[in-house]
Amino acid sequence: MDIENINLWIVEYKKTQEKVKQEKLKNMITAASWPLVKKIAYGLARRSSDPVEDIIQAGAIGLVKAIESYDIASDKDFKIYASCLITGEIRHYLRDRVSMIKPPREVQELSYRINKIAMKIFQETGENPTNEQLSDILQMPIEKIEEASDIDRRKQLVSLDQTVSFSDDSETSLSDRIPDDEYMRSADFQEIRMVLKDALDKLPQDCRRVVEMTYFDDLSLAQISLRLGISQKQVSLKYKIGMEELYKILKNE
Repeated sequence: MDIENINLWIVEYKKTQEKVKQEKLKNMITAASWPLVKKIAYGLARRSSDPVEDIIQAGAIGLVKAIESYDIASDKDFKIYASCLITGEIRHYLRDRVSMIKPPREVQELSYRINKIAMKIFQETGENPTNEQLSDILQMPIEKIEEASDIDRRKQLVSLDQTVSFSDDSETSLSDRIPDDEYMRSADFQEIRMVLKDALDKLPQDCRRVVEMTYFDDLSLAQISLRLGISQKQVSLKYKIGMEELYKILKNE
């Protein structure tokens, strides 16, 4: 995440009154902040059955909201502020999905049994049991265990009163940090995404492939290196060049 440039761009975005310039800066901030959105989305989706793309999009809406509502006069770091809103939007999304899901009574009962067994094992060993262990103990297919665990995880996940850490020395509850306003529609994010796609098409082909594999295929440098048959150092260089060119296109086009 290009923190130094983002901090400069967000200040410039807030000070300018030119709509065209604002849109360019918003696109640049979004592109540079995308790794943060994906990191938070994957962290919250680690055990979720929801399509990760939907969770990333919910997080992107939080990023757009953070760009719009951030106050440069405050003493809040933009990365921390954006993290709060990104996390909040994802949790709103998951909470809304939970409210539409009415698990069968047998799944609720299984969730209760799983929690009871897991607590006993943790008290005895100091470790949480795996789904495979629970499957053996309960003599049930692992798919059933995962389904019940996922329902229970979502219920715990969406509590806005729980404490969340955003840095080594900063803890806060989401209910204290997330603005209480109407859930933002995704149209703004979709427009930004289309602009980014257009800009990516204008990058040199080798750099574009690396940037797209990183942003849209969620591949690591090592995975990209294997796919393209080049060293990780070359991948890193192409990614850096690609991102620099992307910022120039977004700023000057």
